[in-house]
Amino acid sequence: MFGSSPRPPRPRLTLRIFLYGIADIFGLSCVAISAIWLANGQHVLTTGFPNSKAEALAGIAGGLAVMIWSVARILREMMAQAPRE
Repeated sequence: MFGSSPRPPRPRLTLRIFLYGIADIFGLSCVAISAIWLANGQHVLTTGFPNSKAEALAGIAGGLAVMIWSVARILREMMAQAPRE
């Protein structure tokens, strides 16, 4: 209506996108658990990780790396599904 253009098709959820999403959730969990330990100095959900400031900082860095990697892969998979013009 009123000059609206047709919408592109929605991307399909494939097994790869689902698994990359799980990896993203894992990275987010690592960041959250480590950041909470840095802020409060107490364990959340786990009793053995992190045990020191160095482990908490490594958990944050590693979690961010996994999150960036998985989001990039999700975007790559979604772009592969886009129709070619």
